[in-house]
Amino acid sequence: MHAPDPGKFDVDWQERVRLRNGQHVTLRLLQPADRDLYLTGFAKLSAEAKYHRFFEPKDTLTPAEIHYLVDLDQVHHFAIVATHGHDPAEGVGLARCVEIPGSPNVAEPAVTVLDEWQGLGVGRLLMRRLVEAARARRGALSRRYSRREFADALAAGGSRR
Repeated sequence: MHAPDPGKFDVDWQERVRLRNGQHVTLRLLQPADRDLYLTGFAKLSAEAKYHRFFEPKDTLTPAEIHYLVDLDQVHHFAIVATHGHDPAEGVGLARCVEIPGSPNVAEPAVTVLDEWQGLGVGRLLMRRLVEAARARRGALSRRYSRREFADALAAGGSRR
């Protein structure tokens, strides 16, 4: 897996990668036009995967959550989507990076991979590219939240996801 130049992580960037099982995925930045792709992927997540991603049971997303998760500025909040190599309309995983307000160059990462694609290296690949893209934006991925901190932020009306 040869990594592209981190300076190339823009809206035109795409990378096709062969996984350990021989299948291919295509990596690219998530765009507002990917709303249906995102929602279809969310619907395919198991209850356990949703819980690990959102730190609470989550069956649906509100319009405000969908807007937050899909309409990204590509600088302080961006996401890399992995789609099936033979079907770009089929998402298999996503890695997200959100800069922490008031803490320049510190960001929160999150990676989610559909259950049937886990164990193939998709999550590791997404995290590697997320780190490279964050560095290209002069950011760092160094803050992780506990379930308690995440729940407290949600209860306070925060949007750390």
